[in-house]
Amino acid sequence: MKAMSVSMRFWRVNWLGIPEMSAKLGADQFVKKLKALRSTRTANSVSHRASDKNDILIGVRMGKVFTLAKEHMDMPIDDYLSKLPADQRQALQSLREVVLSVMPDAEEVISYQVPMFKRNGEGVISMSAKKDYCSLHLMSPPLAKSMADELKKYLKGVTLHFTPDKPLPVSLVKKIVKARLKEMK
Repeated sequence: MKAMSVSMRFWRVNWLGIPEMSAKLGADQFVKKLKALRSTRTANSVSHRASDKNDILIGVRMGKVFTLAKEHMDMPIDDYLSKLPADQRQALQSLREVVLSVMPDAEEVISYQVPMFKRNGEGVISMSAKKDYCSLHLMSPPLAKSMADELKKYLKGVTLHFTPDKPLPVSLVKKIVKARLKEMK
């Protein structure tokens, strides 16, 4: 996909591959929605700022662009899981249930394109799936180091790798989440 430049009032935003930004909204649909928010006055006021004849001048204030992007960036964890093969979906759903048993007040979000559990707006732990394995992202090098002996079977950097047929032990996941919460206090 060609890089798309969209110039707005005093701002220039470049997206390289908007479909990766959002599972719900592709580049063409995003531009179409932006055009629906268009202000001729704003477009005219920024037309002289176009640095390239291929720039698309729409005339939308940045606040509206960010609001629109935010509406389509959040992908519920259920949607993320629904796109996985059945074995990985079940493994991560089980992992999710264990994490939520320790921190039932967790905010579940998609961040960095993976499911993340947050508390008070701060990321506690996240999980993901790749072609051949699933991961639990500790998000804490000190925690990975302090628990290295217990985690050595799974640990790659600060991420635990496991397969759906050999999931992480529930007691280990609970211990990790509790330790991460304690570390964040």
